[in-house]
Amino acid sequence: MYKEDTVLSPDGKTKHTQYKLALEELLNPNDLTNKRSTELTIEYLQYLTSQDGALCWDKVAQGHADTRGCEATNDKFSESVFGVFDMMLKRCDGISREAASALAQAVRAKSFWQGDAVKRRKKQEPPPPGLGYFHTLPVQEQEALVEYARRIMRVQRGVDRADNAEVAAYVKAKVRSNSEEELQALITEWGYGLSFFERWQQRGVRLASEVSSALRVLEKEDKRKQRQDQLDWRREQVEMRTRGLRWVEFQTHWSSGSDEHIGTVEELTEHLKLIVQEERSRRAAGTLPESAPAPIMKRKTFKDLGTPTAQADALSEARTELSAAEELMAAAQRERERLEAIGEIDTVGHNGEEWAAL
Repeated sequence: MYKEDTVLSPDGKTKHTQYKLALEELLNPNDLTNKRSTELTIEYLQYLTSQDGALCWDKVAQGHADTRGCEATNDKFSESVFGVFDMMLKRCDGISREAASALAQAVRAKSFWQGDAVKRRKKQEPPPPGLGYFHTLPVQEQEALVEYARRIMRVQRGVDRADNAEVAAYVKAKVRSNSEEELQALITEWGYGLSFFERWQQRGVRLASEVSSALRVLEKEDKRKQRQDQLDWRREQVEMRTRGLRWVEFQTHWSSGSDEHIGTVEELTEHLKLIVQEERSRRAAGTLPESAPAPIMKRKTFKDLGTPTAQADALSEARTELSAAEELMAAAQRERERLEAIGEIDTVGHNGEEWAAL
């Protein structure tokens, strides 16, 4: 498979061995992590029957006999382990995660109530309820377990309260950390937006004909840099709107591995003309912003399974929005200055005076 499976290059003509690099790295690893894991990989091969490993299934019959009746965590019943854990959390209100995990392990491995797990897995006739592991113990041991559970119940509830308080504190800290990170990301994006908005005011093209005028200026440059300058100019003009004016509906890709046309001078030219036409309509309607709008950060949303907890709601807000409060604007201005100082953005830009003269 590694030698025969091929894939066509984006031009649809040249064939490449799909797994060639993976195979070379597998046999002669260059990556430091892969080198370090080679010995561990060889050790794991001992568990493979296909490699006649010393610890493979066929050579550890006694181990399998000793664990008969226990379900492996990665077998077809693995999801039921999480189901039992969830059931314990709901049935035993206030139970700690540690205690619920212990109960789930006991239920799945020992089958207190459900009977012989091996018979169920092999689709044999299951034993009737009440023949689980607990009911195979002597009566004295059954009574001792029940009495032990009754006596430590109150003490264990105190332990569970402490455990749950620790989990709640972690969730609260996680929410605060996520909010702080998102706020900083929004401030950084606003810093970029302030820079692009100012560029749009100074040298943003207003008509489609101005695109051709800008090209004539670029043609005077060194031929070796001409095409790259054209791309950079178009990208900047697009970002003046998508980041400076927050017209996110006009965001586009700068390149694509599957489509060579995406990100080219021609494609960006048509995209920019579309934006300029929309800008002309909004200018006529008087809806252009007078200052750089604050960004809105959207999170990924997923379909809810069951009823979300309060912690889940706090962690999965649909979006975070910045207001134009003075302190946030000041933070965005400071962030813009920092980005310019480290060279991430350049308000003047390449040939800025020439663009402004168009």
